[in-house]
Amino acid sequence: MTINANGRVFENIEPSIHLDVFLSQYLTISNDIGIAIAVNEKIIPDYEWATIVLNDNDSVIVIEAVQGG
Repeated sequence: MTINANGRVFENIEPSIHLDVFLSQYLTISNDIGIAIAVNEKIIPDYEWATIVLNDNDSVIVIEAVQGG
């Protein structure tokens, strides 16, 4: 299975992987503070990350808030 995430292509992903597992294993994102996730251009609330199953050729966008001025 192939997943596109923030401009990178991840191949040979196990089928039926949940979004939270993909985030922690492939993008090393383990907490939801300051993070927004979209799957196929739909924002996914952090409390749903464990229930979303990714499909072949899904697109994941991770947006991380940063402080600055």
